[in-house]
Amino acid sequence: MGDLTRSPFTDGAPTTTGQAYVGPFRAPQLDNAWAGSPLLTPAEQAALAKAPRGTDVTVRSKRIVPALGPLSPEHMYLEYDDGRNDLIARGGPSATGPAMAAAFLNGDLSVTGQVAPAQVSKDYGQGRVLYRHFMPGVSATDAARPAQWVADRAGRGGNAYDASTNSNSFAADALQETTGDRVRNSQTWGADAHILDAPPLEPHMSWPPWR
Repeated sequence: MGDLTRSPFTDGAPTTTGQAYVGPFRAPQLDNAWAGSPLLTPAEQAALAKAPRGTDVTVRSKRIVPALGPLSPEHMYLEYDDGRNDLIARGGPSATGPAMAAAFLNGDLSVTGQVAPAQVSKDYGQGRVLYRHFMPGVSATDAARPAQWVADRAGRGGNAYDASTNSNSFAADALQETTGDRVRNSQTWGADAHILDAPPLEPHMSWPPWR
């Protein structure tokens, strides 16, 4: 897959919250004023009509234990929607259910990530909005490439999953690789931690690459 220690997306990009950056994967912006122009053939006009206008990148967070109300820790995830395709990038533990407790006690529980169609994600339609950013001329698939890169690297890195590095670390890293921004609130524990820099698990330990 190439060098997984250096981001191909935000090399030299600003990382201070509030500074937006669109990486080198950005598609050329299209001027829709040309639509219907006699200078374009019918095939070219049809292609222009199908071209992405851009992608809304949204970060949402939802309460993990709703019964605790505002005291509940929260889980962040990213949504990429270009009007045609809707994708969700989310992090999570390498094991769930009874296996999660055993993996945690054994020191085998690690952070994983995935990018999938929004409709099949357990996070779809949930949570409140923490952040929005529009990427003009970029499809959802292309906009989500940095998140997939973070997911692939998280799966290989074996970062321990706990209160300090978790799904919020993944979401914050994915957003920073996408736009250069990093967001969090008081209940998104782990959002300050960089999975890319976190100490890995011991070499003998294993985990699913990603779910």
